[in-house]
Amino acid sequence: MNYYFSALQLVFAASVSYYPIGCNGACPFGLTGIMIPQDDIHELIDFENKKSGLLRRLTAHSESPATDKRMEIIENRKRTLQEQCLTSGVYDAIDADIESLAATFTTDASRAHFLGGIVRLAAHDFLDYDPVGTFNMGPDGCIDMEHSANSGLTSDIWCSTCDLTMLYEQNYSFISKADFWIIAANSVIRQTSINNSLNLKEGFMWGRIDSDSCVDSAARLPEASDCGQVEEVFLSRLGLTWTEAVALIGAHTLGRGDIGFSGHHGIWVDTDAESVVFDKRYFEELIRRAWIPRNDGSVNQDWTWGPPNGNSPRFMLNTDMCLLFDIGLNSNCCSNTEVPVLPDGRDPCRNLDQCDSYDVSDPRSDAASAVESFAFAGGRTINNDNNEPFYDAFAVAWGKATTNGWVDLQSLPQSCSTSDPPDDPPEECVDDSSFADSRGIVRNCSWVVQRRNKCDRYAQFCPKTCGVCGTTSMGNLFV
Repeated sequence: MNYYFSALQLVFAASVSYYPIGCNGACPFGLTGIMIPQDDIHELIDFENKKSGLLRRLTAHSESPATDKRMEIIENRKRTLQEQCLTSGVYDAIDADIESLAATFTTDASRAHFLGGIVRLAAHDFLDYDPVGTFNMGPDGCIDMEHSANSGLTSDIWCSTCDLTMLYEQNYSFISKADFWIIAANSVIRQTSINNSLNLKEGFMWGRIDSDSCVDSAARLPEASDCGQVEEVFLSRLGLTWTEAVALIGAHTLGRGDIGFSGHHGIWVDTDAESVVFDKRYFEELIRRAWIPRNDGSVNQDWTWGPPNGNSPRFMLNTDMCLLFDIGLNSNCCSNTEVPVLPDGRDPCRNLDQCDSYDVSDPRSDAASAVESFAFAGGRTINNDNNEPFYDAFAVAWGKATTNGWVDLQSLPQSCSTSDPPDDPPEECVDDSSFADSRGIVRNCSWVVQRRNKCDRYAQFCPKTCGVCGTTSMGNLFV
């Protein structure tokens, strides 16, 4: 899987390159040699028209009717941005620009492509982290642009004519790409979460340094084959728990897969409108539907349910299904045999047996428990609007994944000033050469300490001799 979270496929949007989130180049398709699945759902998709239409419209910005609007957004920010360092205000400006750019896309599919692509970009940057590798990599502003695992990113999200790249180059190049990509992804997550409630700004730390080279980084991205990939990438290398890994993979609720780049086409949720919302619907869909294998035995084997859904068939990857079901030895099964017979009389499970659940002694049962916890969210059914358990776990997991390998990151300052202005230097502590005592007689500091010490009365004239330099009580001494 080359996308972003291991099983994650925060896929782009409907029409472009989304490569499933965690699907690396072997997962399994690049831009050429595409093997379109031979099933009733994919036969209804006009791939040639889709690739020459929506894909072209997203990549060739000069043909887009929203081009002028997007360029205006970028230019306006250049004129209004006053600071040239990463502050809280600059973070907010990036957030606002992402929101404005997203609003120029007129369909949920194209908007999902743009928003999902941004999160995928940040994820592909941090998913290559390896704490014991010769090069740790991780969130360092570098992905292998030549690798098929990053197909789509280099044509629609991060390229010389891509909106996000131009926004960065023209307005925010004074910060690292690594920090910018994460802020942009944070912005997408906030904007698409329910009531903008998943705001990752408070936990954001800056100071990542870009790497000039990350050869073979794409080889570290997870495949879409099984939960062994989740364990290898998310648990072993990123240092997450099963609950945190499941939360990250829940980002599949946003975006979509594309046959032209990943070999998996469609959305993880029910409708295109739901694919631009960051919520717990992905976990509900895992539990609710009768998922059955599609293209079993082929390199692009995945799962689907129900009748065709236009150009957005529903699907799950093996790395999605294995979070809830033990499909390691038998993937020829149905995830929910209790789903009623379809109106046309067909069995939604196609006569397949129920998929196995994990034994409580299996460590992967923790993943299944997390799926259920996020879906039910404390309710008696999954039909509730409580996203808090999912959001809380995601914030923790995202925080770990985006800071791996860095030990000196800093919180956002309010201004470019690195510190408060220094205090005025202290006045030099010296004795007066002479002064008049209480009777008007001219004295010096030697007299003050001769015989009977008189510092209690004359220390303000002789602070050095009386040893009171820098004290706050000198001005109150009696003269």
